[in-house]
Amino acid sequence: MHPAPRGLAQAPTWIGLRVKEYGPYLDAICPRIATDILLSQRALLYIGAQQTSPAKSFEDIVLDAEPFVDERGIEYKGLLAMLANRMKHQREFYGYDVFIAEADLDRAGEDFVGLARRYQAAASRSEI
Repeated sequence: MHPAPRGLAQAPTWIGLRVKEYGPYLDAICPRIATDILLSQRALLYIGAQQTSPAKSFEDIVLDAEPFVDERGIEYKGLLAMLANRMKHQREFYGYDVFIAEADLDRAGEDFVGLARRYQAAASRSEI
């Protein structure tokens, strides 16, 4: 990846992740990181909403704080409900729940994806 020429903004490259069960993810995330995710992925949400659901109000989507009930029947409110609802919208728009900017990684995006796939394959084998 090369720096953008002066005067031109370079869009970040994002890596999408699908979360199998929202509950354990929501239980493990701290409020500071949840807030950072909500803020940093706002532009992605806007683009997805415009491309797939232009009739829906973006304000209704971005501020969706309706209580969220996970797969275990646990209800989340407030910030965690906003994050879960955002993940649900992102999956509807892009097929992924959470995104990581490649610039935030300690390695190239392709290397990160390869590592994640190896971890996933190892976890799948251990579940058998």
